[in-house]
Amino acid sequence: MFEKILKKKFKNRFLKDKFFSEITTFRIGGKIKFFVEVKKAKEIIFLIKLCKKYKIKYVIIGGGSNILASDEGFSGLVISTLKFCKIKFSRDKVSAQSGARLSALVTQAKNKNLSGLEWAISIPGTVGGAVVMNAGAFGEQMSNFIEGVVFFDGKKVRRLKRQDIFFEYRNSFFKNAKNVVILTVIFGFFHEKIEKIQKNIEKYIGLRLKTQNVGLASAGSIFKRMPNVTAAELIDKAGLKGTKIGGAMVSTVHSGYIVNFDNATNKDVLKLIDFISKSVYNKYNVNLELEIIQIGD
Repeated sequence: MFEKILKKKFKNRFLKDKFFSEITTFRIGGKIKFFVEVKKAKEIIFLIKLCKKYKIKYVIIGGGSNILASDEGFSGLVISTLKFCKIKFSRDKVSAQSGARLSALVTQAKNKNLSGLEWAISIPGTVGGAVVMNAGAFGEQMSNFIEGVVFFDGKKVRRLKRQDIFFEYRNSFFKNAKNVVILTVIFGFFHEKIEKIQKNIEKYIGLRLKTQNVGLASAGSIFKRMPNVTAAELIDKAGLKGTKIGGAMVSTVHSGYIVNFDNATNKDVLKLIDFISKSVYNKYNVNLELEIIQIGD
């Protein structure tokens, strides 16, 4: 019955032949039982309620970055927000649906002479995922520019102001709360000349190309940064750059990244993570903390 309802309501936006390897930046992961692309907030809410009714597990995915998916795939429903991506402007306020790509948000804001998120231009994720993880780069983070978040808490749609939302480094209330799904994020930007914004964009693209252009499929930074040192620095010092297990390798460009250089599996990556973690702990007595999220069966 669950499948029949999906077919009837979502038609060609409902698929049964998707793999995590097709929708994650790591290009890793097995077959997904049910996959739906949503275009409206009410569709997300409908699907969550439907899953609850039929006791079906669900996962919500935007750009698929920062994710390590299971080789076994997923026996539940994956909800893709990439078509739930409208961005609206009102003076210096920007309202972005959770599936809007960060690159689109930055570019459209530039065209309205609005500045603030240029540092996020090359982050491959979406607004929703970036807020959940409180994503950041070059000393900035999403929470610095958020004014409010509209979300579904499993029962009703709520809105919280920035000051009422818990954020910390690569963490947020939304990451830890059960059954909570971000729908729309309201940002506060500031006015700037379009030429200055474009220069900022070019600067951050150049910095990322210089330091983080790993050239192969990855999930971004594997481990969180620590207060006085980055995980990449410790991994580098431990002589682990270029270390391989199966098809997974510590990037030779940026030691904080693991890359999929030869059809890596979830197990390859987990074994490499374990090896890195133990090596760094044995040498420096430091426990590395994962930044990526694991999903699937």
